[in-house]
Amino acid sequence: MATIPSVRSSFTGAPFDPFALDALRTALQGVALTPGDDGYADASACWSVLIRHEPAIVVMAETTDDIILAVRFANAHDLPIAVQGTGHGQPTPCVGGMLVNTSRMQGVTIFPQARRARAEAGVKWESVVPLAHEHGLAPLAGSTTDVGVVGYTLGGGHGWLARKYGRAADMILAADIVTAKGELLHVTEESEPALFRALKGGSGNYGIVTELEFGLVPVETVYGGSVMYPLADASRVFTAFNAWSAAQPEDITASIGIMRFPPVPFVPEPLQGQAVVFVRACAVGNLERGEAAIAEMRSLGTPLFDTFATMPFTAIDAISMDPKAPMPAMSGTMILRDLDVATIDAVLEQVGPGAETPLLMVEMRDYRSLPEVGGLSLFALGIPFAPEAGMAIEGAITGLRHALAPHVSDRVLLNFLGDGDVGEERTRAAFGETEYLWRQDMKRRYDPQNRFRFNHNIAPLKISVIEG
Repeated sequence: MATIPSVRSSFTGAPFDPFALDALRTALQGVALTPGDDGYADASACWSVLIRHEPAIVVMAETTDDIILAVRFANAHDLPIAVQGTGHGQPTPCVGGMLVNTSRMQGVTIFPQARRARAEAGVKWESVVPLAHEHGLAPLAGSTTDVGVVGYTLGGGHGWLARKYGRAADMILAADIVTAKGELLHVTEESEPALFRALKGGSGNYGIVTELEFGLVPVETVYGGSVMYPLADASRVFTAFNAWSAAQPEDITASIGIMRFPPVPFVPEPLQGQAVVFVRACAVGNLERGEAAIAEMRSLGTPLFDTFATMPFTAIDAISMDPKAPMPAMSGTMILRDLDVATIDAVLEQVGPGAETPLLMVEMRDYRSLPEVGGLSLFALGIPFAPEAGMAIEGAITGLRHALAPHVSDRVLLNFLGDGDVGEERTRAAFGETEYLWRQDMKRRYDPQNRFRFNHNIAPLKISVIEG
C-alpha cells in the first residue's frame, strides 16, 4: 500500500514526570492518553489523513476544568499545545506536544427569543442547525455542517449566507476561554474588548475556547443547489456567471467551479468520470425572486446534473455536497480580484478543457461585495492516494498560483488555507500588515511563549510596539 505524504512538525517535546501524569489522570473527568494506549490513535486522528498528530499526550477533555488542568500540565512540562474538536482545519501536526481533544464537549443551548446559541468546544454545526431550525432560525454555518462551530467561527467563517449576513466570526457575542496561563476568562465586547476583537478570526491563537455564544439569523428555508454542464462549455458559463453574479442582490451567494469526478461507484452515475463546470448558489429572503434569478444559470445549455430546489436550512449540505469521510486532501487558496476575461482565460488554461491536471476541484466563491474579501475566494483541491499524486497536486497548485498571480489580491481567507498551507507569509496575508502587527501584540499579552502554535500561527512580538 502506498504511503500517504504528510506534513510534519520539528518539535519533539519534553518528557514529563509519570507521577504527575497519574495525578492528571486522577483529576480529569475525561482521559489522558499517551502513545500505546488504547484510543490514542483515534483521539489523534484528523479529517485529512495527511496531517498526522503524534503528541506526547492527548487529553480527551469533557469539561472546562479538564482543559484548565491540561493547560497547567502543559505549562509545568513545557509542552506546546494543539487543540482539536472535529479534526478539520488542522494546518500543522502536533509531534511531541500536547493535543487537547474537545470532541466530547457536546453541549448546545438555543435562546430563541434572543436569537442566540451557545455551543461547547466539540460541537459540529450539524448539532446546532436542527435545534435552531425548530425556532425558524439558523446559524452562519459553512458549506458543510460536518465542521466544528468553534474552529470554523474563530477562523472567520464564510458560508452560503455570507453576502446577506456576513461572516460567522462577527456573530460572536461571548466566549469562555482558557488562556495560556490556565486561567478561565469570560470574554465579551464589554468585559475584554481587545481579546474579544482578537478572537474574531484569530484561529485559536489566544487560548482554548471552551464555549462560544453567537447570534442566529431568521432563516428557515432557502432556495439552493448546484447545476453542472460539460466542461466544454466552461468559457461560456464562466462569462455568463461573471455578469450574472455581479448583478445579484445580497440575498444570493453563488460560486462557480470546475470538477473532475473519478469513475467510482459513490459518484452519481451520470457524473462518473465526467469533467464539468458547475454553478452553486443559495438564495434567502424572497425565494420566488431568488429562483427566478438563478434560473438564468440553469438555462445555459443542457445540464448534466441539476439539484436546485427549495429546501429547509437543515438540508444546506445538499448545495456543496462536501464529503464527510476522512480522506487525504491537499488544497490551496487565493482571492481573485475579479472574474474578467483575462482571469477567466488564466483559470481555464490551467484547469479548463484540454488541461491536464490532477486537481479534483477548483471553486470560486463570489464575495466581491464583502469588504473583508473584495473578490472571489478560490479554493483548489486534490486528493492524493499515493506519494507521486501528492507531488503532482502540489505542482498543480503552485502552477495555478503562478498563472493567476497578476489577477489576485494580497489577501487570503484564513479558513480556506489548506492543511499544511502554513507559514508567516500566508497567515500575515489573512490580516494585512497593520492588523497582523496588532494581533502579534495581543499574542504577546496572552500567549508570550507561543504555547498555542499548531494553528495558522501568529508569533508573539518580543516587545510591544503598540500603544494602548
